[in-house]
Amino acid sequence: MGRRFDLKHQDRALKVCVLAVDEAWEFWLCEQGRQLALGARLMIDDAVKAWRAGTEDPFGAACRAIHERLIRGEIVLPDAGDRPLCPE
Repeated sequence: MGRRFDLKHQDRALKVCVLAVDEAWEFWLCEQGRQLALGARLMIDDAVKAWRAGTEDPFGAACRAIHERLIRGEIVLPDAGDRPLCPE
């Protein structure tokens, strides 16, 4: 497991778990050790461009964008229930 970010949304304690995939990172919303929804995907080339530009941390920016999408209702979270486990 890569980086993790804590996120609160509607009284739910969530984690954004970052997983390395082919030429990118996936940002999964997790709760109670269960994967709920794919929040974003960040391509390696885009991250490198952001780091070189020195504007902001692309991982932090992706997490803020996920939170904004949650607030707007663009991402709907299921109950943790029997969802797949987050890879450790």
